[in-house]
Amino acid sequence: MKKLHVVSKVHIAKTLIFFCALLTATAAQSQEILADAVAGNEIRFIAVGDTGRGNDGQMAIARQMLAIQAKSKFDLIFFLGDNIYNDGNPADFGRKFTLPYQAFIENGTQLRGVVGNHDERGKGEGGILLQQLMFGMGPRPYFSILRENASVEFFGLDSNAFLTTNLSLEGRTQLQWLDTTLAQSKSAWKIVLLHHPLYSSARRHGWNSGDKNEMEAVRSTVEPFLEKHKVRIVLAGHDHVYERLKPQKGIHHFVSGAGAEVRRGDLQTNSPFYQIGNDKELSFMLFSATPDSIRYWAINSQGLVIDSGRL
Repeated sequence: MKKLHVVSKVHIAKTLIFFCALLTATAAQSQEILADAVAGNEIRFIAVGDTGRGNDGQMAIARQMLAIQAKSKFDLIFFLGDNIYNDGNPADFGRKFTLPYQAFIENGTQLRGVVGNHDERGKGEGGILLQQLMFGMGPRPYFSILRENASVEFFGLDSNAFLTTNLSLEGRTQLQWLDTTLAQSKSAWKIVLLHHPLYSSARRHGWNSGDKNEMEAVRSTVEPFLEKHKVRIVLAGHDHVYERLKPQKGIHHFVSGAGAEVRRGDLQTNSPFYQIGNDKELSFMLFSATPDSIRYWAINSQGLVIDSGRL
């Protein structure tokens, strides 16, 4: 009888833990996404990666982003690479970009983006040049954006240039630009956008994966400049999951690569970088930045919050 009594206690404890976790998840999903007026010193923006499939998933996320915009009034979207699968072909732009985001184009939302590895495949076909024009990058596939409110400055990188530590002239030039531009920034929040994450717990491209050498090369090349110039946030795609990683060297890293397709079971929760994530649902991120803080929400295709917080 004593043994049965002990087992019963363990069973009850496990049941309580399960229901506490369920209640916590339900509370997280029911959180209100901000719907108040945009303050004069506030910037609201979306970050979403790996969108360019032209599939039902991409359309579902685009519709939910539009529904969220009606509430939150964000006026800026960052696309985190692999914007046109499978190879950045200009012939696919209509179906895989213009059609899904037509409402944002028409209502004047600012659309910016960085180049992914799939986009890079179409370089010879003019795909990268078209993205430079479409996203207002100028003559180079990297850029900085400073709004009138100087509390936030964004730095978009072409991380394809850093997949090995043996940098080309183009890679060295971009790195020099990054060093100089970050040094000149006086913004309270410096946010770097790129396709390849510096840290990821995903099996496909991240920790303990066959591609981890690429991740480590990008990290070893770029991270010293982020530390040097006190960058606060890094946003990336590439892995088709949502992940908020443990802060690394004082920098907050997010992977938002589930904008059209999710890679189920891809997250390795035993990764030393992993803090929280979701590899079961399509998602995108909403941010609200003021000089004092940044709030964030990861939102699924049904408009439910799967993660949120304040920095």
